[in-house]
Amino acid sequence: MQEFDFNKKSVLLALGGPLNKAKFLETAKILLKLNYKIFATDTTAEFLRKEKIECEVVRKAYQVSPNALDIIEGKKVSFVVNLSNTSSAALERKVDNVITDGFRIRRATIDNQIPLFTDLNLGRAFIKALEHYNLENLGIKSYKEYL
Repeated sequence: MQEFDFNKKSVLLALGGPLNKAKFLETAKILLKLNYKIFATDTTAEFLRKEKIECEVVRKAYQVSPNALDIIEGKKVSFVVNLSNTSSAALERKVDNVITDGFRIRRATIDNQIPLFTDLNLGRAFIKALEHYNLENLGIKSYKEYL
């Protein structure tokens, strides 16, 4: 199994829905502070740029290459944050491309052994941990040491 690469400072953000984008904003600022390169799908990139957060726009997985899948399969990112738009309006629309796009991103991420966050709170907690702890402070311990 591939380990998390602390030296590869890049991330793919695909944040569905305005609420997820707004709740992730402060965390995205932490990524910039940590010198991470941010790749973002179209509407996520548009939101981040309006908030003065630098990012590189990537096409969605169902769009022509180069796209999000190329970033993942080329292992250009150390982790992916892919949050689905779970609003009732989005679920009622049942847009195949949106559903397929999220699935393709998540599937490619796992297939390429790249850490994936699909939960807003877990993704934010992980990034905050990257900010507060350095590699030297993260020793490997046995499970029994935590009990």
